[in-house]
Amino acid sequence: MTPANKSETKELRNILSDVKNVRIYADKGYASEENRQWLADLGAKDGIMEKASKSKKLSHWQKVKNKLISNVRYIVEQTF
Repeated sequence: MTPANKSETKELRNILSDVKNVRIYADKGYASEENRQWLADLGAKDGIMEKASKSKKLSHWQKVKNKLISNVRYIVEQTF
């Protein structure tokens, strides 16, 4: 957990310490090449949702990926 006045989206490395051979599910706020590369370097699987931009819409497969991730995240986030 981080304080309300601090964005946790830049804190992925501090939130997760020893992750290997697992899939990390996260919302699109964590979508960055830096975070994705860090997970790959650790041997963790990327479960970070894809993020669209004004100039680049999500592809069909990115939308499918986001839906699959959302189905898992929904179960966990109900507890919060």
